[in-house]
Amino acid sequence: MSEAVEPFDIAVPEAELDDLRRRLAETRWPDREVVRDWSQGAPLDVVQNLVRYWRDGYDWRATERRLNELPQYRTTIDGLPIHFVHLRSVHADAVPVVLTHGWPGSFLEFEQAAQRLIDPAAGALACHVVVPSLPGYAFSGRPTEPGWTIHRIADVWCELMTRLGYDRFVAAGGTFVDTADVYSAGVSEQIIGRWFAQRPADVTEAVVLATKGRFPTGDAPNSSGLSARHLTRALDASLRRLGLDSVDLYQVHAFDPHTPLDETIRTLDGFVRAGKIRYWGFSNFTGWQLTKAVHLARELGAAAPVTLQPQYSLLVREIEWEIVPAAMDAGLGLLPWSPLGGGYLSGKYRKDQRPSGATRLGEDPGRGMEAWERRGTDRTWAVIAAVQEVAEARGVSMAEVALAWVTNRPGVTSTILGARTVEQLETNLRAADLRLEEAELARLDAASDLHATDYPYGELGIDQRSRSLSDNW
Repeated sequence: MSEAVEPFDIAVPEAELDDLRRRLAETRWPDREVVRDWSQGAPLDVVQNLVRYWRDGYDWRATERRLNELPQYRTTIDGLPIHFVHLRSVHADAVPVVLTHGWPGSFLEFEQAAQRLIDPAAGALACHVVVPSLPGYAFSGRPTEPGWTIHRIADVWCELMTRLGYDRFVAAGGTFVDTADVYSAGVSEQIIGRWFAQRPADVTEAVVLATKGRFPTGDAPNSSGLSARHLTRALDASLRRLGLDSVDLYQVHAFDPHTPLDETIRTLDGFVRAGKIRYWGFSNFTGWQLTKAVHLARELGAAAPVTLQPQYSLLVREIEWEIVPAAMDAGLGLLPWSPLGGGYLSGKYRKDQRPSGATRLGEDPGRGMEAWERRGTDRTWAVIAAVQEVAEARGVSMAEVALAWVTNRPGVTSTILGARTVEQLETNLRAADLRLEEAELARLDAASDLHATDYPYGELGIDQRSRSLSDNW
């Protein structure tokens, strides 16, 4: 059965309407009740008037035409054709909502309410409205097996919303999607490409898509780096996997000491001019590297970089010494990766228990910068304790606290989430609504302080290069 979402029009054959009228006309009536109230059931006069209305007075074709003015669709989910109405609001900030009728009932119950939701009064919340017909009702298929509980129907509704493009991230207001050519050897880009292909344009239009190139994509000597040759081939391959003509942001994944920087910048500028990318940025550049690139682009008259994607969290704050000031001076937006410190700040690891199971470190305890022996320091556990303290006091998760901290740091424009499950994603998204108090920020800052030595980033070094207009220094 097809998973496609297909337009649907109601077209009841005339023969079926004639058959209904015939059966109504042949109704056998019971004896009239002996009371004047409803204690013996519906009065005979009421029932006969109702039958006459449906047989002689009801204009089904007029109703059919009115229903077909609504945008109706069908798609097969869990082996059953599901009929639904999908009304999209013209308001840019509209959120999706599902309206489900009861028993007995139909999707038509919500016709007036749906119109008010998609175009509400000024200041009210606007909604994209989806009104499905319950299995066995209206024009949805009839189940042929037991087990269609409210929980199963809820799962079907979730799948329906996903097919319509209302994924949890996008439905929550998420607009920035980041990937790279080396993530899962290009499979990440393929998955995102399928998502774009399966969603309507008015859903994907809001998404800012970023990918990256630089690291090896093959065994050949020139299959890595920031040369014109490699970046051109890497970007073309990314676009093929994504199934797109362009991406919004293309990022050089790290510095390349073997390629002249002007070659890289001219190549990226050429991508912009060719319409393959709209903007470009850095990832994992140091302060001097990004500063040199910014000024070189200016000298060459090339498109300027707009972003820097660094590792940044309560556990990794060294970028505040030089990289963050350089990025902010150049007007670059910061896009932190690993804001939960590889999962440490979510509270999933314990100081006295080596990681195991289906976690990043459980599957690979020696995983790069997050390795258990490398990152499991006294400072790390002190930071985790502080995050836990704040989280418990606020009644939120540790992940929400850690994400709220980094998202509100100077220069940060968007934080990259790395959730492995839907539950993790939903927890992470709640951080957008969390505002930490000054005392909480002070507690976290104190616990994560790197205690730089006096020079050049410590207190005395900062004082040396500072100057007050009220003194002679």
